[in-house]
Amino acid sequence: MKDESFVPPALKGIVSIDEAKKRYDASIKWITTHNHAVISNGPFYLDNYNPSGRIMTIKAFRDQSYPFEQGHWSYFENPKLAEIGKVEAPQFIKIGQPSKIQISIKVNGQPSNDALVNYFVSDRDGRLVVHGHVQPPPSITNNTINNPSSGRYEINIQGNETSKLSVGPNTLKIFATSREAYRPDISTNILLAIPGAAGGGSSNSKG
Repeated sequence: MKDESFVPPALKGIVSIDEAKKRYDASIKWITTHNHAVISNGPFYLDNYNPSGRIMTIKAFRDQSYPFEQGHWSYFENPKLAEIGKVEAPQFIKIGQPSKIQISIKVNGQPSNDALVNYFVSDRDGRLVVHGHVQPPPSITNNTINNPSSGRYEINIQGNETSKLSVGPNTLKIFATSREAYRPDISTNILLAIPGAAGGGSSNSKG
């Protein structure tokens, strides 16, 4: 490409032939020096790679013009993940009547309401019939009133929504993510819907 004075079509009019040749020279020098073509920029670079010995050496790039100081990214070493704890659902949900499900959430191992929680309910045929976003309740009992770190959330399913459930088992999936780490925690639960009287209890199996 250097000998042919090749400039990639996307860079024509932006990069001159002389500038392109300088980049080719820099790439050739890198490959000759490091014996590999993994060329990158950033705080670290791959200095050498020995596949037979299964050894890679990474070195720090200490250009003074680099905008981030050493240790800048250490904040992300331990992501604050959300975790779904206890899910309290009625033993039976009466079709056509509202129902409430309570969830406990932890972030970074501590009870917290600073999480994004969504739920999806599928009927016995696997069709999605109800879904929504969960908000923590405005006031919480059990000595946690006005405590923003109580970690309590409520799913309130309205009567017109429970009317879409199948008689028998329905599947509730809950997804929780913290605002700093978007790997979700997922809880799978069975909701038993009946046309008759409601009962009480709980069902929870994480998946």
